[in-house]
Amino acid sequence: MDQPIGLRAALSVGKALVALIFFMNALGIVDQTGVARELVANGVPATVAPIAMWSGRIVQFVGALLLLFRHDGLAVIGCLLLVGFVAAATGVAHRFWSATGDDQVPQLINFLKNLAIIGGLLSLASIYGSRLPNKAAA
Repeated sequence: MDQPIGLRAALSVGKALVALIFFMNALGIVDQTGVARELVANGVPATVAPIAMWSGRIVQFVGALLLLFRHDGLAVIGCLLLVGFVAAATGVAHRFWSATGDDQVPQLINFLKNLAIIGGLLSLASIYGSRLPNKAAA
């Protein structure tokens, strides 16, 4: 499927920018101490929180790496890994419906931001998935 070079470049830059936030989190460039407190505050046992954080960081790193590969099937897998991570993290960390006072609006904003990220990842998965060979047609 031939695309104009501008569209190919936009897709490459777009997926790199999407992957960037996940690499920043996975590599610990974004401070994770608040994440640990947030997990425990939302009911994750303190002994499980570090395991959950490291598991999340590994999923983010692998998902972002797969997204950047030139193989369309791997990019789809990476997108879906990241969708799973963001959906789980959003459900645990951004419960705006149970937040009170001044915390409710920031939680709603983060919830909606994460929904937008999920939408972008699903769009990328759709683009890359549509370029895979259709074995049913063969």
